[in-house]
Amino acid sequence: MEKYIIEAEKEYKGLKYVVIFHAMGHRCGYVGTENFICGQDDGNFHVHGGITYSENDTQYPIVSNLYWIGFDCLHMGDAKDVELIHQYGLISDEMKEHSELTENLLPIGGTIRTLDYVEQECRDLIDQILLIKETN
Repeated sequence: MEKYIIEAEKEYKGLKYVVIFHAMGHRCGYVGTENFICGQDDGNFHVHGGITYSENDTQYPIVSNLYWIGFDCLHMGDAKDVELIHQYGLISDEMKEHSELTENLLPIGGTIRTLDYVEQECRDLIDQILLIKETN
């Protein structure tokens, strides 16, 4: 099971969005809709890194009956927030000592995508979804 912290669970223009901070050190953003949105798989949505998640999972990212469309901030130019991994307690002290894990967690340049940044991307995605719904 994936380990993550829900950092935001909000509504914007009538649609729910969720931001999680993943144990790997990056954030993901999700927008919940009542059903599949035409165009989500063909590049019509412009969010950070593109759409990387599209599922009707009743348990992820939160318990719901919504169809989730999401993106992640684990792309070229994105950095992991190792400090926040520790702050949220997503890894144990034993894991911190393990050299292979520590090496994998070290950011290699790039930008840590903040909660504010990911929330704005979610709101932008909602605006795009609503625009598609208007034209259909």
